[in-house]
Amino acid sequence: MNKFHVVFISTPGSIGNLVPTVEFARHLTNHDPRFLATILMIDMSERPLVTSYIQSCESTATNINFINLPPVDPPSTHDYQTSLGYMCLLVTKHELHVKNAIANLITSCAETESRVVGFFVDMFCTSMIDVANELNIPCYLYFASPELGLGVEIRLDYREGGDLVSPAELERALRRLMEGDVEVRRKFLEMKEKSRMALMPNGSSYKALASLIEELTA
Repeated sequence: MNKFHVVFISTPGSIGNLVPTVEFARHLTNHDPRFLATILMIDMSERPLVTSYIQSCESTATNINFINLPPVDPPSTHDYQTSLGYMCLLVTKHELHVKNAIANLITSCAETESRVVGFFVDMFCTSMIDVANELNIPCYLYFASPELGLGVEIRLDYREGGDLVSPAELERALRRLMEGDVEVRRKFLEMKEKSRMALMPNGSSYKALASLIEELTA
């Protein structure tokens, strides 16, 4: 059986971005056993929760491999003003390591009659699109909507003005959900049911996954 390899990279240190990425990789490889997934990890040793999560995944995910990229010098404090700026620069500084990791994977795949068919990046790793183009690999922007999606919902419902949702607002909104705010609970249950239906045969996500597999294996 021919094997198809897909590669993922997500925002370093963000458990909220990493978990959906791993779950998507798990869903894809479970849905079609021809697929193998490699997740490239940018080291963030100050985030022990991420490290613990990866270790738990390594013991249970049979078709997913994690590769820790070599460390790089952190961005200079003169080059960024926000944490987002730091994160984007940190990702960019790993481009060569990512290119080398995927190139090595392509070489090993050639020896086993498998091939790398896609590179999935999240919205803070779009600089890696250039790497995919250099290696002539199809690149896909994977948008995982964990806290961000929740934050947008909360902001639209509970806040006037401003651009960011503060931790205090998230806490208040989640507390309202847990304590029985009828409207919020209704929206949550609607979202839960839509998500369940989307993953069922003939659901939108099920069909989208089938289309993606068809595209990747063409």
